[in-house]
Formats: sequence, C-alpha cells, structure tokens
Amino acid sequence: MALRAAVFDLVGVLTLPSVTSFWDRAEEELALPRGFLSKAFLKGGPDGSSTRVMRGEITFSQWVPFMEEDCRKCSEDSGICLPENFSIKKIFEKVLSARKINYPMLQAAVTLKKKGFTTCILTNTWLDDSAERGRLAQMLCELKPHFDFLIESCQIGMVKPDPQIYKFVLDTLKTSPGEVVFLDNFETNLKPAREMGTVTILVHDTDTALKELEKVTGVQLLQTAAPLPISCDPSTVTHGYVPIKGISQAVFIGHDWGGMLVWTIALFHPERVRAVASLNTPFMPSNPKVSSMEIIKANPAFNYQLYFQEPGVAEAELEKNLNRTFKSFFRSNDEVRSVGRNKWLFAGGILVNTPEEPTLSRMVTEEDIQFYVQEFKKSGFRGPLNWYRNMDRNWEWGCKGMGRKILIPALMVTAEKDFVLTPDMSKHMENWVHGYKGVKFQNWARTYGCCPEMYFQPTSVEEIREVLALARQQNKRVKVVGGGHSPSDIACTDGFMIHMGKMNRVLKVDTEKKQVTVEAGILLADLHPQLDKHGLALSNLGAVSDVTAGGVIGSGTHNTGIKHGILATQVVTLTLLTADGTILECSESSNAEVFQAARVHLGCLGVILTVTLQCVPQFHLQETTFPSTLKEVLDNLDSHLKKSEYFRFLWFPHSENVSVIYQDHTNKPPSSSANWFWDYAIGFYLLEFLLWISTFLPGLVGWINRFFFWLLFNGKKENCNLSHKIFTYECRFKQHVQDWAIPREKTKEALLELKAMLEANPKVVAHYPVEVRFTRGDDILLSPCFQRDSCYMNIIMYRPYGKDVPRLDYWLAYETIMKKVGGRPHWAKAHNCTRKDFEKMYPAFKRFCAIREKLDPTGMFLNAYLEKVFY
Repeated sequence: MALRAAVFDLVGVLTLPSVTSFWDRAEEELALPRGFLSKAFLKGGPDGSSTRVMRGEITFSQWVPFMEEDCRKCSEDSGICLPENFSIKKIFEKVLSARKINYPMLQAAVTLKKKGFTTCILTNTWLDDSAERGRLAQMLCELKPHFDFLIESCQIGMVKPDPQIYKFVLDTLKTSPGEVVFLDNFETNLKPAREMGTVTILVHDTDTALKELEKVTGVQLLQTAAPLPISCDPSTVTHGYVPIKGISQAVFIGHDWGGMLVWTIALFHPERVRAVASLNTPFMPSNPKVSSMEIIKANPAFNYQLYFQEPGVAEAELEKNLNRTFKSFFRSNDEVRSVGRNKWLFAGGILVNTPEEPTLSRMVTEEDIQFYVQEFKKSGFRGPLNWYRNMDRNWEWGCKGMGRKILIPALMVTAEKDFVLTPDMSKHMENWVHGYKGVKFQNWARTYGCCPEMYFQPTSVEEIREVLALARQQNKRVKVVGGGHSPSDIACTDGFMIHMGKMNRVLKVDTEKKQVTVEAGILLADLHPQLDKHGLALSNLGAVSDVTAGGVIGSGTHNTGIKHGILATQVVTLTLLTADGTILECSESSNAEVFQAARVHLGCLGVILTVTLQCVPQFHLQETTFPSTLKEVLDNLDSHLKKSEYFRFLWFPHSENVSVIYQDHTNKPPSSSANWFWDYAIGFYLLEFLLWISTFLPGLVGWINRFFFWLLFNGKKENCNLSHKIFTYECRFKQHVQDWAIPREKTKEALLELKAMLEANPKVVAHYPVEVRFTRGDDILLSPCFQRDSCYMNIIMYRPYGKDVPRLDYWLAYETIMKKVGGRPHWAKAHNCTRKDFEKMYPAFKRFCAIREKLDPTGMFLNAYLEKVFY
C-alpha cells in the first residue's frame, strides 16, 4: 500500500536538541548519574505526574513541584544529594531556550506536503503556563502553517506510546496504518505504531532519518531549500496557532460570548496569551456533572438558544429582511418591543411582534445598519448560529480543564446594569484567576494598612514564580504577607502583595529526627494539632499562634527562657525563592551564609517556600502566676531566671507592682483558673471602657493600672496544659507596641530609668503591662539577640474602641533609653531607627546587606519600611 501521510514528532525531530540529549548535558553539568532525570520524569508510570501533565490534566506550573519531589525521591533512593542549585524550572528554561527548528526536517515535511502527502505534527507536550510560555508559542507559530494537522497530547488527553493515540491520528488523517510513516526519536513511541502496521523511522540524526524517509516515500528530500513563511488562512487554522505577522503572543479581550472564548483560550493555550480581559462575562468552569444544554433547558431566559438549535429555522427568519433584523437588534432596553427571549421558541421566532419597518434606534446610524446588512448578505447567519449548536462539544472540551487556574495576568470588568451577566456572577473568580485588584490590607491591630496594586494567593511555587516574572516585566515591587499580626508597616506595599495562606501544608513529619517540614504559609495554630498527632511540639512559641511559619522567622519572633533562642533558632532548613526565580535550599551545610541571613529575613531576600523545624517530644507546662514588686524582681533577677525555664514578668507602670510568671515542665493533668467574669467582663470590657474614659482624663491611667493589678493579679494562680496552649494567649485589645532587645545585664538599669522617666513626667502615661522576657543569644545576622543573651522589654498603649491614644512622648523616651543601653528593636514592631542606627547596632549588618543585594539586586522585595532600614 502506498504511503500518503507523514507524522513527525516535535522534539528531537522537527526541533533540536532532543530532550534526552539535553538531559544528558544537564546531568553532566549537575554531576548527576546518567539517566537520573529520565528516571525521575517517568516515575509513577501511567499515573505519574509527567503523564498527567502531558495528558493536560495539570499544567506545567502545577507539574514542576511534583517533578522536583520525584527528583528528591530518586536521589534518596540512589543515595545521592541533589546540587544546591538544582531546579527543574531552570533546566526546562534551558531546554526551551536551546531548542531550535530543525530546518532540513521541516523542509522535508513541506516537500512531502507539496507532493500530496498529508502531514501532521504529533507531540507529547503540556499546557505551558510558565513565564517563558512565549518560546513554545513562537516555535509552534512558525511550524504549524506548514502542516495539515497539529496533534498535542495535552489537548486530546492521550499520550504516546498509548496505542489509542495512534488510532486517533489515523482517524484524524483518514488513513489506514499502512499509508502512514511515523518519525520519532523514542523507540518506545514507535513500537505500538509499528505493531499496527505503520512504517516507522527512529530519528537519531537528521541526515540518516531523511535518507530513510526519502527511501520509503520515493520523494527527493535532501538538499532542498528552506521553506518560506506562508500566508494564514483563518478558516483552516486549528488549535489557536495563528501566525499573525510573527506575533506569538497577544492580549485577548472578549465581551459576552467572546469573554467566554478568551477565558478558554487563556486556559487551554496560555502560551499564546500575554494577558486576558473580559467585559461582563466571568470565567465559569465547566461542570462535568451538568452539560451546557441541560443548563439552557432548565433556564427560561435561555429559551432563545433552543430556538437556534434547528438548522435553517432561525437563518430563514433573520436573513429574510436584514434591515428589519438589525434595526430590531440594535436597540436600548427601553426601545425593545419584541417578544421576550424566554418566549421565542414558543412564539415562533425572534422578530414576532416587531414592525416590518422598524424605526432607527438612537443608538446607531443608518450607516451602521447598512454596514451589517452588507456583511451578512455575504456570510448569512449560519456561522454565528452554529455557535449555539456546538454547546455540548464546547462543554466537553471545557471539562478537560477542570481544576485548572488561569495563571496569566487577567482583568474582569463588570457592568452594573447588565441584567443577564450580573456583577454577582463574578464573585469568587479569585478562586480561578491568579491575582486580583481592589484589596485593602490591614494588620491585625488596624494600625497600618495599604492598597496593593495586585493581590495574589498562590497555591504552588510556579504561581509565585509567575508573580515574580510579572513583577520583573512591569518593574513592580513585591511583598509577602502571612498572618498580618506585625504591628508595623513591614508588610505594606503599593505594588504586588502575595498572601501565602493557601500554601499551608505539612509536607513531612520525621518522628525519628523529631523534625517537621511545612509550607511557609501554614499558621502555627494549624501546625500544633498536627504535631500533637505525632507526639511532638515546638520547644518555644510566641504569644500568638495565628502567624505563619515564614512570618515568625522573618521578623525574629521570640518568647522567653534563657535556655531558648528566638523562634528562628528552631529552623533546620528552609527553601527560598529569589527574585530571579531560583530556589535555594538553605541550612548550616548548604548555602550557609544565606541561611544565616534568611532565618530573620525581613521579607527582603525572596519568598520563603518551606521551613523545616526542629521539634521536641510533646510536653505539658504548669504556669504559675504570683504578685511581687519591681524592686524584689530586679534584685533577685538571676534567681528567678534559674528557678523557671520560661520566666517573664509584667510591670505595672506608675506603681511598684509586678506579676511574676513561671512556666515549667509538669506531669500534672490539665487544669485552668480561667473565669469568664474576671477574664472578659472585668479584664476586657470594663478595662476597655475605663481606658476610653482615660483618653479624656489621662490622670486615670495610673489608678487603672493599680486597680486592675489589685483585681486580677494580686493572688497566686496555676494553669496546666499542653505547651502550646500555655505559651499562647488571646490578644483581645487592638494596640500600639514597641519591643526592644537589650543586653540582659542592662535589664535593671533600663527598667529603673523608664520608671524614673514616668515619675519625672506625670503627664506621660503608660498602660500596663511592660512585659519583660529573656532570650539566649544566637548567630543569625539580623537577630536582635545576635551574639548576646538578651532581655526584651515590651511597652504597650491600647486603642480602646479603636481610638488612638497619645503616646509620642512615651515612645520617644522609651526609644532613647533603649538606644542608650545598646538595644535593638523588634523587626515586626514600629520604630524610628534608620540605616545609621542599624550599622551601629548590628556587627553583621553590612554582611546582610551584601547578601540582600546579591539575591535581590533590583530591590523587588523592598518597601517604605525596608528602605528606611537599608538606605
């Protein structure tokens, strides 16, 4: 049987180099065993992530984390360590950038087509929604016009070497097996085709393959000229590859049905779309359980679409008198006098009850009407009406994209008075579109806020990479936000904001090493129950657990205990995504210098992706609270520090009163002294009311401090529970706070000077408490405890009913004392320090700056707060 069709693979046949040859080179550069990447790529077989991405079940961005995890598993199985700079994303970027069209092979395909052969590209590929998606689009734009068919695995849900894909090709080409020659550079892909009776050519090098192809087809293919670009015939173009003046990507904007169409293009052909926008039509994912026609039949408002289903009926009515048709169509709502659209099917037509000679609407001119009349005289209505007759096919196609997100830049514009596509239909689009506007961010205390230009809630590393790529392209700044508890503007930006709340998984619990690896967006409040299940706990915690793992280390969160460091000292490893999209794995043995900096990163080094924390066996604490005096505590400070593992105390300004708090390991069963009346009715509602009164009568503050000490803190109390339930407590008041770390030996001097300042300035008032905690020194570059054991001294001014209270004099006096004794401010709290101050405070400040400038040379992760720190 004579050959009359030729099917070419894309990679390794029509483009070079092949994936395997490039992987061989990558393995050599990264010192990986030969075949390592191929093994990882094929891991999982037909149900693995690589097969799923090529079937179009997940996108490239969603696949990358799976592939990296498969590489990690393969490395563990092989007993090797992945290089520090290992990145699947980077490897594939190099693959795409190195890939070139194999023009001799392309010319052979063009020659065969001229000789009457049907030609086809058959490729295993993916839905490319990466920042570099334009490269693949450009290549396919150049190739597609020279072929009759382009069949992509991700668009049909079948992957080579599944025999079904070859049957699909034969059906598409309308050929029998013996009439086709297949060219591929994988023998495993050719074997099923050969077993069906198809001629196959294994492509190792182009010249040899062309000689074989020349032999089996009888067509001279060697030493022919390269093909010239061909013109585009939109009526014959498939799969969205339209070479318009060499433009591989465009911004697509749609309205009404066009809106649905552009969302679909963005979903299925992201490599062709630079950005997408829709007027009125929101993105509505196909529901696999209910077809489009079922929805139409169930809604009377769509009755007109049922009228359109019978071919020829609507055409006859609409084409009979085009003047009448378009003058009836183009009218404002108050000019419409026709039968309602929900009655068209039963009334017998769209134009029933409309005049034979309608008047001209104020919306249009006669010239406008005649333009449409002349155009539709040529084309008729069959094409537009066929759209409505293709609903179920479109629905079936849309179901293939179930679960995907639109990751490219997107804009949705709604019309307030559209009574069909109402603004309410756009609600929850943020679940499907990556990034949206109109968000106002405020911190927990509502003391700082901002309106970012774009707000993102990524669910994967690749989605974050997309944000950073867009930021680089548009020269925007980026800030990452977690729980929003920082009482300062450290997380504020007018650029792009990334909220990490949807990257909140526990990735691994190693009970042997007592370590947990989590995504950086997990709240500690959600981590505690997971650790409880495995009999583990964190050795120390801050007062608030509605904070993220990435956030608590970024700002240097601490608690108390001279044997314990700030929370960041519990970090074993972390992964950091830098401004250029590189992922760094950091620990004491890998990227050690970056690790020293990134454990208190201030959000300025990149995006923390994962954190591995060192845990301890689960334990219970007994908290004992008892009254004392400031003199007693300061005179016996060392004794208190030795008596309790987690010792802190609360001083009540304008008095000598102190509440001492011991927290220590215990085997006692849980018990609580909590009481709603004293804790809430008195300790919150009455206190807030009296503090509000004191904004008019500031002299009451000293009395309030003494009165509430007598009411709530003048006796001994005990509580026992799991450690995390004792460490954390409810912050009931919105507040302004300052918190500085000073050398531990300066505790007495600083507190007595603060007390003396308040006594010497009776008009300066201070709310209770001044909380005093103690922390072990560390080697983290910008830790307030860098190279010294420290005392944290936290002052507070509440905002009763949201009202700001005068605090400037108190704040400035406190800061003056803190600087005098060598203090360093808590990074999450508001302060007035500048770069000059930090250069004096931190011996390693310039080292940190050098690391920051290397990782983020353009300042992508800076904001107003950080500019004050670094400039």
